[in-house]
Amino acid sequence: MAFSLSPAQTTNAVIDYSTSDGMKLFGKATKPQKTEFDGSPDALRLFLGNFHDHANTYNWTANVTVATGSGNCDLASLYGKITEAELRTHVTVFSGAQNRLAQNSAQMIIYLKESLEDNFKLEVYMHADEYTIAGVESGELFLWQIIRLVNADTRATVGYIRESLTMIPLVVTKLKGDIKEVNKWINNQMAALRSRGEISTDLMINIFKGYAMVDDPDFVRYIADLRTQYEDGRMEMDADRLMTLGHMKFKNLGLAVTWDTPEATPKADIVALPTVTEEITALKTTLEALIAQLPAKKSSPGDNAKWAWKAIAPKANQAQSKQVNSKVYHWCPNHVKWCIHTPAECKGLIKTPFPTSVPGTAATSSTGTSVRTDETSEAATKRKLELTTAFNAFVQDVDDGDSCL
Repeated sequence: MAFSLSPAQTTNAVIDYSTSDGMKLFGKATKPQKTEFDGSPDALRLFLGNFHDHANTYNWTANVTVATGSGNCDLASLYGKITEAELRTHVTVFSGAQNRLAQNSAQMIIYLKESLEDNFKLEVYMHADEYTIAGVESGELFLWQIIRLVNADTRATVGYIRESLTMIPLVVTKLKGDIKEVNKWINNQMAALRSRGEISTDLMINIFKGYAMVDDPDFVRYIADLRTQYEDGRMEMDADRLMTLGHMKFKNLGLAVTWDTPEATPKADIVALPTVTEEITALKTTLEALIAQLPAKKSSPGDNAKWAWKAIAPKANQAQSKQVNSKVYHWCPNHVKWCIHTPAECKGLIKTPFPTSVPGTAATSSTGTSVRTDETSEAATKRKLELTTAFNAFVQDVDDGDSCL
């Protein structure tokens, strides 16, 4: 039994796709990346990293290892050291042949096509002639076109990339001191250098300078101490270690929480306000349902005549309240009719219309998180009482066969 790290690496022999095992291997090898690549430079590093892992698992290593003037180079990680002519020479050897490399190349192009976002995929398709050899599409040349298109406007020279790394302090300022995003930017620049077989010899000092621009005194002191230890030879570290320590301090100081989330809501308000909101919402829903029933109550001409007296206003010297059929009515100047409620009780219904979200309450978002608005819980409770008073008055009028609205 031959040892291998994955089933596809067991043998380099041609795969028999007529068998169950062959068909399963093809399905897994061509399964695309979970996140479609949109062609953005920032996402290229992750896309190529995922491709590299997939290529190792499904035995595509020989397909993407290209002989160059400076030795063998991996297409996904050292594309900057490979010329198109060198890649095309490499692919021509097995393109259209009946061997495992040709099968791998066919698997690769299906995997790549299905891993691209549609708009970017169409952009790559426009260059079909450049990834096709004698009518056969090449997965390796298709990947080359992806890399070329992404780097078309940003395929900077090594000197330019090195120059950009001296501007880390400006990047820190632009990104508002978000060390996570700063490190991501630095790593992308370094990946661009490595893909061309180059390194930056002054990266450490540039990172130290950049981190010193963070607007937090504790963080700046921590970085200054690290720099002193590094320059005195008391601490050994490289750029990766420095960025890891910087990010850890960034999180430990709570800076990520401070910059990434809105102002915290007092716990008491988060606990108390949702209850008030739920009650007011239920009240509003019930009230709206009753309002919807009013047209049916007004449909009878006889009913209109029965309650016609309610629209007759009292004279200035007459009482503003009276009893009819065992019920006490009050003249409501807001509705200009006799109503069960008093003018004072009417204010909440007329002068304060129901809003979509009640001020001073904690609304519940789609994620279940309570979000506090401007007023306090005390104001929200007061608002609830006003609405309740108006609601009770309204219900009485509806039961009386007429609406005050």
